[in-house]
Amino acid sequence: MKPMRKLVLQVLGLAALGTLASASVAVGAEQRSGEQILDQITKRARAFESAYLGSFSRRDATTRILDGDHGELQLTREVVVEVWEYHGEAPINEVLECKIDNKPVEFAKCIEERRIKPAYRLFGADAEKHYRLEYVDVSSWKGQASHQIRVIPLEDTTRHLKGHVYFLVGSLRLAGMDLTLADYPFGLKNLSIELNFKEKDGLPVIASGLSEAHIYVPFLINTRKITQFKASEQRLLKERHVSQLPHLVQNSQRRTLNGRD
Repeated sequence: MKPMRKLVLQVLGLAALGTLASASVAVGAEQRSGEQILDQITKRARAFESAYLGSFSRRDATTRILDGDHGELQLTREVVVEVWEYHGEAPINEVLECKIDNKPVEFAKCIEERRIKPAYRLFGADAEKHYRLEYVDVSSWKGQASHQIRVIPLEDTTRHLKGHVYFLVGSLRLAGMDLTLADYPFGLKNLSIELNFKEKDGLPVIASGLSEAHIYVPFLINTRKITQFKASEQRLLKERHVSQLPHLVQNSQRRTLNGRD
């Protein structure tokens, strides 16, 4: 068995979210208000979080690091990583492969430390303490008719999200997210996150993602990072099992597995 190392992908670990509304939408012969649609979405999302602890997926990710001023490519990093995401916790990530500029390297060179805590959930039981969610209109997400929901943080912190979430017209299944943080930590000047979901057994699972970040500290660093990933082998998790990660045997790793890092 290949050795594996812990990796925390700071901007690609967002999964499930929730919502509120106005306006009215025709669905067949039925006329429903945006508020009614959002109420349905919220109930479904909370039921989903009650039924499943989180999700697993295998991701092929490529990060391009560019000069912040002129955009010249400085480095390309490719990783294959298995990701366990439990609601409200930092993701658990295990690197399977790592390349820099198309050359295999030590996994340590592909590890990025988490500097901020996980974002507050939009579908969590205490979501109303952190967000106001508004129905916008029927829009399009990747060519699919979708209900567009605006996410408005009640505080501007690095744990709050803002942007839009999209749910398919008809099924109300989560289709995608276009988000950023309400406030940026030191050195981060801009961040955009796009997540796309697909259907598996009638439920949403992560399909792909794209993030772009501008990191700038005068006289120290000025780079742009663009990360794209595609997911496979997705499954929803009903139980937390140490056996899912048999190679995690050290106490410190077990603490990470249990979300207490």
